[in-house]
This record gives sequence, structure tokens and C-alpha cells, in this order.
Amino acid sequence: MKKPVLTPDLIRLNVNPHTKQQAIQMAGALLVEQGYVAPDYIEAMLLREQTLSTYIGNGVAVPHGVDEMGTLIHHAGIAILQMPQGVLYGPQLVTLLIAVAGHDAAHLALLSRIATVCMEEENVARLVAATSTDELMTAFLPSVSSNDLL
Repeated sequence: MKKPVLTPDLIRLNVNPHTKQQAIQMAGALLVEQGYVAPDYIEAMLLREQTLSTYIGNGVAVPHGVDEMGTLIHHAGIAILQMPQGVLYGPQLVTLLIAVAGHDAAHLALLSRIATVCMEEENVARLVAATSTDELMTAFLPSVSSNDLL
């Protein structure tokens, strides 16, 4: 059975990880707990980060596994960490981390949708200021509601 790409269970508000690795692990754990990925996918995201930073600008990072780890993905989905205090991601401060799990076209579609939403500073500010998962989903979903993966 197909799962929705984003649910309230995949969102954590006002978290304060100490390192980018801890942030990636936290987001990955949400994907594991909700049955979207196998536990080893967290390591795949950390490995990907060692190769190339997933910081995309405007205080947003989008960690995801390497293509070879696609067998670890059970369902396409995203996990969101709202980190108003931020965590250092190299020299940049990240306040919104969106972990992505998806195969091939689904993976590219998710990354494209996230980039579209997060390229506008106002959208990111609204997501970081959200005080409930519903508010965050409402701010985020209008841009992805046409996505047939939802």
C-alpha cells in the first residue's frame, strides 16, 4: 500500500541537534520509524553527505541517500526537522532539514518540489516559524499537492 509522502509523524518542530550528523540521524530515524526506509538508509544519507553537501541555500539542507542504496527505500517520503536555533552545516546555518527517500523519478520529483518551495526565503521563514505540524504542512503542501506521490 502506498504511503503519503508527508504526514505529521514525519515532522519534528523546534528540535535542537548539536551537529549536522545528529540532525541527519534524527530525520532518518523518523523515516525508519514510519516504515519508509530500512535502518541502513540513515548511513546512506551520512555517506552521501561526506561526498557532497546537501545544503541548498536559504538555511535548508536536503540529505538523501546515494542512488545505489535505493533498495533500502520502501516508500517515497520526506521527513522534516524544524530547527529555529539552527545547526552548522559546514559554514552555513541550517534551520530546516528535509530528508528525502525516493526511487529514480520519485526521488527527482521530491527534490524538485522541495527546491521550488525552499528557493523563496519567505516560504522557508514560514516553515521555520510554524508552531504546529499542521501549520508546517499547510505551508509546505500547497506547493506539492499536485504531486501524484502524495
